[in-house]
Amino acid sequence: IGHCYLTFGPDPAYPIDPNSPTVRDRENLIYSRPTREGALHIGIYETQPVGYDMEALPADFDMAAMRVDRRHPTIQSLLSAARRRFPFLREEAPLRFTTGIMSWTPDGHALCGQLPDVAGLYHCAGFCGHGVMQSAAVGVLMAELILDGTCRYDLSQLQADRFYDLPDFVSRDAITTRCAATYAAAYSQLEAKQ
Repeated sequence: IGHCYLTFGPDPAYPIDPNSPTVRDRENLIYSRPTREGALHIGIYETQPVGYDMEALPADFDMAAMRVDRRHPTIQSLLSAARRRFPFLREEAPLRFTTGIMSWTPDGHALCGQLPDVAGLYHCAGFCGHGVMQSAAVGVLMAELILDGTCRYDLSQLQADRFYDLPDFVSRDAITTRCAATYAAAYSQLEAKQ
């Protein structure tokens, strides 16, 4: 699923403290986090996300080479939402735009664990935009699972094969549709869980 974010700064007129909190603005569908360099990343969860067929991409595909036009509707929505939350993002503010492809699962949870049909093959993927944040803890749990065959926590919610026998997940189209819907409703789902 395509995902866009902008980076503001660093701007001496509006310094961003690297220890500023991460913000999740569910009303505007955006999140933000500071960088060590004094910049601010602001991303958006679109309600109509762009999907990518990974098998259709060329063998030499380079996500770092992806670009997005500032006039693109997603970027316009991101700018509008970001300016509502952060009024200092004026027109002349130093902004850089980034786009890429985010892995997403039908339920918004990672795929972790061993697959039953291939001995010794473990999955640890599909973190739905939370990989860096969760990597330290998941790395320890996966190491326990691989070395000991078990870990200290119940990982059933993350089981790599949890969709195998479910009738709603027998076709690629059904899975793709469910992934896009889960992404589009990510913030409302977070709100409902609390």
